[in-house]
Amino acid sequence: SDPPPDDGGHALKPRHRSPPREPTEGDRLAPEGFAPLNTGPKGWIFVLHDGAFYARRKGTSSGKARFHHSSFFGGGCVDAAGIVVARDGVVHRILPHSGHYRPREAHFARLLLYLRDNMELPISTVEVDVQRVLRVARPEHARKMDTPHFWSARTALDFFTHKALSRSSNLFNAIENRGALESLRRRDATLAAAAAAALAHN
Repeated sequence: SDPPPDDGGHALKPRHRSPPREPTEGDRLAPEGFAPLNTGPKGWIFVLHDGAFYARRKGTSSGKARFHHSSFFGGGCVDAAGIVVARDGVVHRILPHSGHYRPREAHFARLLLYLRDNMELPISTVEVDVQRVLRVARPEHARKMDTPHFWSARTALDFFTHKALSRSSNLFNAIENRGALESLRRRDATLAAAAAAALAHN
C-alpha cells in the first residue's frame, strides 16, 4: 500500500539507511568523541602555533565564508604553515605551502621536529615537498601544487640537520673562500721560497 500522506498532502517515502560501516583502524585508535582525519587528496591547510597543530578545510568558494592560513589566528605569527594530507587518521604528506606566511627552511625544520617529537609520527613514512628547499624550477604559470618534489620527512630533517652543522662549522665560508685561501697559500709559498733563496746566497 502507498505510504500515508503527510500534513501537506505529500506522500512520505521511507528514509534510506546506509548499512552500518565497519570501523577502520583509525576509528578504533581515535579518542572517544573524535573521528580520524580524512582530508582527501588535496589536503587541508594547517598552522603550527604555540605547540599545537591546527588544521581544517580551506574555504575558497564564492558565497561562502572564506578560510585561509591567516584565518586561524587573524594573520598573527605562527611557527609553521602548510597543507596536510591524511587518510584514516594517518598523515601521508606535508606540503609547506602558504601564500600568506611563505614558510622558510627554519619553519619547515621546526615542523618536522614537531611531527617527530610531539606528534610521534613515523616520519620515514611521511612525504614532504622540498621543491622550494632545493630551488626546483617549474614551468611558467605552473603552481607549486602541480610540481611537487617529494622526499621522506626523515631525509628532509637529516638534510636540515647537516646543513645547520655545516653552517655552525663555517664550512660554507671555507668553500666560498676556497679560491682566496688557495691564492694566499701560493703567495706564502712564493715568499717562503724567495726567503730561502736569499738565505742561500748569503
